[in-house]
Amino acid sequence: MKKLILAASILFCTAATMTSCNNGDYDANPSTNNSGVANPIPPDGGGGGNGGSDCPAVNKTPISATVNGEEFVGDASNFFTRAEIENNPITGKNIFEIQAYKASFQGEQTSIFIAIDDYTGPKSYSIGAGSTVGGIGPAANPSMQYTTPNGGGGQIVITREDADTVAGTFYVTARNSSGQSKTACGGYFKMKVYK
Repeated sequence: MKKLILAASILFCTAATMTSCNNGDYDANPSTNNSGVANPIPPDGGGGGNGGSDCPAVNKTPISATVNGEEFVGDASNFFTRAEIENNPITGKNIFEIQAYKASFQGEQTSIFIAIDDYTGPKSYSIGAGSTVGGIGPAANPSMQYTTPNGGGGQIVITREDADTVAGTFYVTARNSSGQSKTACGGYFKMKVYK
């Protein structure tokens, strides 16, 4: 089952990356902008997870956020609400994946997904179109997913990792193929990690 989840996660990231029009120049430190254009979202929320002072942090476990102004809390009993760290046998790098699933949110099954392709332990990672991607959208319809490779960005801060728990904060703004956006801000997670 672990291989099935890894395969699904890799498929999601690959599909999201292949539809990308974004050059991935999101910079979590806006004072040193790489591309000469404004970052897609404000990275000013305390601890890296808020994404703006007007976004309330939900702070519920296992994983929660405010998505387009509405509270989202991942279903703890659902198999797809999980965190995983494993080694990629092709690149030799560690992969960190976190996913939250909710059976009914804004009228549909919804998931929030973040994957770090070169995970090196607790610290801050910029989310964009490169090695760390994120997505929000209907779990049953990947073509309607809002992903950072389609535009947007964010940040995930891993504050704790031990033998069985991972915790941190995040925010992400992602776009669909039509250019519409969704934002998950005030993100918080503290959950069992599978290694």
